[in-house]
Amino acid sequence: MATKVFTHLENLNRPLRGRRQTLSGARDAVKRVMEEVADMRSDVTFDQLFEKDLDPVVLPRKRRPPKRLSGDADPFHHQNAKDHYKVQFIEMIDTTIAQLNSRFFQEGMGTYTLLEELLLNECDDRTALEEYTEMDLRMLKVQIPMFHSQRSCSALADVVDALREMSPEVSRAPIRMLIQ
Repeated sequence: MATKVFTHLENLNRPLRGRRQTLSGARDAVKRVMEEVADMRSDVTFDQLFEKDLDPVVLPRKRRPPKRLSGDADPFHHQNAKDHYKVQFIEMIDTTIAQLNSRFFQEGMGTYTLLEELLLNECDDRTALEEYTEMDLRMLKVQIPMFHSQRSCSALADVVDALREMSPEVSRAPIRMLIQ
């Protein structure tokens, strides 16, 4: 059952490891995978996966929690294997979505995406730069179009390679501060 979820994650993992991957592209891919995994969170999908399982599925052995944790109450046990594994399947989907969300859609990622867009596409939104007081925005406004007239970059790796090829005097310019 978990193989279906892991297949989506493995298909996502391959492009994310690529050197030419942009953050905006990665976030779009993660969003699509999160939607696909969220669509699996249904009774119909679980029933189909549970019935496809070739090995006979049985309930794990019933364990009694320590008295100090449960008191005199009887512990809860699922009545059948299907109910038991359905809870785990839903939990796995929820955890997958939550972890992808926390890694790719945290607060700083929006700023990083704006900086990436600024370097790659000459976007006009410079709000991401306002928090960097060490930057001379007036000079950067001139340098980024000059950089793009000389180089065509589709990923931050291209920008980094181009800056490494430049002489130290040129590469110390404000654009260099963006990728450090």
